[in-house]
Amino acid sequence: MAEEAVRSNTSTSPAEPRSFGTDARQSPPVGSGVTHALHLLDTAAQQFIVHRDFHTSFGLCEKGLAILVDNEKEHSRWGEVKEGLCILGVQALAELDQWPEVLSWVLRQYELPEEIPAQIMQMCILLYAKVGQEAVIQEAAWIWLLCPVVAGQGCYRTVAELYLLCVLLPLGRTDDARRLVLGEVGGRAFSEDQRQLALDVVMEKETQGQETPAGCSRSPSPGVPVPAPPPGGQNYRCALMDKLRAMLRLLCRSLSLSSSPGWFPLRRLFMAMVILYILVVRMNPGLRGLGNYGLTCCVNALLQSFSATVELKDLLDRWDSSSVHEADLNVPLQLKRALGAFRDPSCLDPHRHFLYCLDRQHIRLNVQHDADEVFLAVLNFIQQQMDDKALAREIQSLYQISVEHHLQCLQCSSTQTQPGPSYLLSLPLHIGESAHNTLKDCMESFFKLQELSGYDSCLCAQCRAWTPSKQGLKILSLPTILCVQLQRFRYQTHGIRKLDCSVEFPESFDFQEICSQDVFSKDFKKNERTEYSLFAVIVHTGTAMCGHYTAYVRSRPGQGWFYADDSRVEGASWDEVKNTYGGHRSRTAYMLLYRRNSDQEGEEAQKPEHQLSG
Repeated sequence: MAEEAVRSNTSTSPAEPRSFGTDARQSPPVGSGVTHALHLLDTAAQQFIVHRDFHTSFGLCEKGLAILVDNEKEHSRWGEVKEGLCILGVQALAELDQWPEVLSWVLRQYELPEEIPAQIMQMCILLYAKVGQEAVIQEAAWIWLLCPVVAGQGCYRTVAELYLLCVLLPLGRTDDARRLVLGEVGGRAFSEDQRQLALDVVMEKETQGQETPAGCSRSPSPGVPVPAPPPGGQNYRCALMDKLRAMLRLLCRSLSLSSSPGWFPLRRLFMAMVILYILVVRMNPGLRGLGNYGLTCCVNALLQSFSATVELKDLLDRWDSSSVHEADLNVPLQLKRALGAFRDPSCLDPHRHFLYCLDRQHIRLNVQHDADEVFLAVLNFIQQQMDDKALAREIQSLYQISVEHHLQCLQCSSTQTQPGPSYLLSLPLHIGESAHNTLKDCMESFFKLQELSGYDSCLCAQCRAWTPSKQGLKILSLPTILCVQLQRFRYQTHGIRKLDCSVEFPESFDFQEICSQDVFSKDFKKNERTEYSLFAVIVHTGTAMCGHYTAYVRSRPGQGWFYADDSRVEGASWDEVKNTYGGHRSRTAYMLLYRRNSDQEGEEAQKPEHQLSG
């Protein structure tokens, strides 16, 4: 499914999906036609989400839309119910792999492009961009943007951003992109700073186009989109994956050519494609594509990082969960089953029950979430819901970095300390978009002592007065898995903005080399290993209002990198991972997961960086 992860509910975002049935019960009495359509919408949603019956769900949406035609248009909920039916219908068509019909189907419901609601237009752009058919939506979206009536909608800027980033630039229409930014649409949608940033993106695309060798162009296959072959195809694994992808392309072409119903049995062809897909994914055991069940790319990316965390999988495998009651509500149990199902090629949806379990625990489907928030929530559920508390503490300790909060009086030099655990280093970034950060810079800023004076003075127990002080953190112990969050989202007066500034991070590092000795507590164990190697990067693409999560993962240092974008998995290289540093790109690293090196891995980490490339 081509839904993209939009920012969490703390941000300004396109209209969030509503529970129409609940709203209807709280609203004034609704006429019979709208009431019937509302009932069909709720039933269709249940068929879609619970039973995964996309055919029935789409049929119910069409039936509800037929009821709404020329029926009670004056009712205040008429347009809202129609929009809900169309949104669910688009999702069902995409799941049924009938994405070529989406735009024509939507236009049958609204007749004119400018009548299409903003959220549906966003879905259409994202869908056709996902399948590599941006040209299909180009004209309709442009007509929509030119309409002065829709310019006042709150989501107008989001549609303009998506049209620029997901349609014009992938098609190489840089001249049209410039006209959009500098013309009437750009004037309505963007501030001057945003215009300049957009022009920088267009210029970058033009530069890339000049560097592309002749004869290299995008040629998406008909039918289901197929990912590009991974770089470094010299080795056996990549060569085999290339052959499998070529076979998959052939099957897709066969499907597109078989316009007559009797040519290819669709079920048999679909199963052949699924088998090939599983074979491709099983080239890296435990890593496979995950379908998007409605704004679940955030959870999908985290699951890919969990699947690469062999220590977590081993601990969950040791857990005897036979005595767990209400399994559907137990997050660690469903996580254990999901990670186990990753290794079972017969299971086509290994994460479905885990997603539904999170939904029941108020991490809702079809609602935007931040990766760091979901990560911490899962750790909390492990601590709360595992009946083997000793094992739960072992899992927590995988990620726990123990720190001391230091408060030193600047008059008497007395120091107060308080230990505390942390599971995420949330590192600040420089505010300027052009600022260049390194992981070392961010660490130094995080652990830097802050002086407190004036109204911020603290009460010193020894001086018995409010005195100027210095406060900061010192490290007591380091975790096996170090999770770092880069604070790319910044709250401002007019909402939230994303910082796309560059943050350079290494493939391996030594904590004692990037941090001064003052950062370590006097109780820090001197013989504790401090070398770490990167094994997962959670990537956010887009803006603070609209974005998408993906992941780069690998199991161990020296092994190849893989890129996971929902259901798509492909080989990658360290150079591709470095492209997420940021700068003028909206595709930026958001969370970094490092593993502490063992003795053998520590020796590997001392090799030159080019030998470590995936």
